[in-house]
Amino acid sequence: MATDIPPHNLREVASACIHLLDEPAAGVRELCAHVPGPDFPTEAEIITPRDELVHIYETGSGSVRMRARWEREQGDVVITALPYQVSGARVMEQIAAQMQAKKLPWVEDLRDESDHENPTRLVIVPRSNRVDVERMMLHCVQRPSSSAPIASTSTSSASTASRRCATCAPCSASGWNSAPRPSGAGWSTASAR
Repeated sequence: MATDIPPHNLREVASACIHLLDEPAAGVRELCAHVPGPDFPTEAEIITPRDELVHIYETGSGSVRMRARWEREQGDVVITALPYQVSGARVMEQIAAQMQAKKLPWVEDLRDESDHENPTRLVIVPRSNRVDVERMMLHCVQRPSSSAPIASTSTSSASTASRRCATCAPCSASGWNSAPRPSGAGWSTASAR
């Protein structure tokens, strides 16, 4: 038997334990009022819907999807947080491979400015200020060969596969699948088995 239990906030877990001592018949949904979800050590966003998180806690299996955070800074795109267990060096390597393969024509430069004060700071410089940053980031966070996200810690989640930008030529030419991702960043899945 294998298990991958995601980390949780100790105060939230203690609060749920106290509630369970006070109300021994409390159900999972009541306890989820105290523990809203996993607490990963990175600042990446958990994008799994609340009902799905409750279902994961009820059944003991499922996937928690995450995405990186990015922001615009003086015309550049700065990735400030990556999903749990996603290597910034690996993401940079895969974006650079897309640039060399001419699958990412909107990017002029790519830099890793991470340091002790900013543990994650990946800078992507668009070719011009007219570049559609949302579309560019969609391409930056996907693997063209497998349709799985670059930033993934597990391949067990079928719902994170089969995504692409259906409107542009590089996506159509590379054979990516057809549902656009929400704006804002790279994705990851963490499984609970």
